[in-house]
Amino acid sequence: MSRTLELSKEEIRKSILELRNEQPQDLVQQKSDRIISNLMNIEEYKTAKCVMLYSGKEKEVQTEKLIRSALKTKRVILPITNTKQGILEISELKNYDLELEKAAFNILEPKREFYRPRMINLIDLFVVPGVAFDIYGNRLGYGFGYYDKLLKRTNRLITVIGLAFEFQVQDVIPNSQYDIPVHFIVTEEKIIKRKLTTK
Repeated sequence: MSRTLELSKEEIRKSILELRNEQPQDLVQQKSDRIISNLMNIEEYKTAKCVMLYSGKEKEVQTEKLIRSALKTKRVILPITNTKQGILEISELKNYDLELEKAAFNILEPKREFYRPRMINLIDLFVVPGVAFDIYGNRLGYGFGYYDKLLKRTNRLITVIGLAFEFQVQDVIPNSQYDIPVHFIVTEEKIIKRKLTTK
């Protein structure tokens, strides 16, 4: 990857994170509630039987209500960050209140005593975080590549949905062959289906 591309990504990351971190937590929650409501209206989400979700850390889109709702009607998979190997492991969640604890990067993840590994091909839909997205579905994360490595192991036809605040959606963000795009971006204002060409 070129140094120019990396610098450009880092500049976008820094700018968006500054905007995100300035939001008061009550506004984060209000916007998150609207984002979750919009997500639940997507047909692919409605019909999915097994979904991989994530637990939003402070200032990210908050997903507790989404996870609790999904547990009532779907199988729910959450990631576990393996910092030694630089990968995400996946585990099925059954009980939100009992089975989670703060782990790497201060994110709620399944406790080891409730670790239920599952085959990735069990999942019919992925919901992922990101620092920024563009209208072509390109996703900019925190720079560690955890989700890109995980999504590379999936069938590319599986729906991937990114959750973001409106200001996190850019016209274009730099991308490389290692970056895995999302199919939808859901914000507090709208649902964006990715454009398939930059022409």
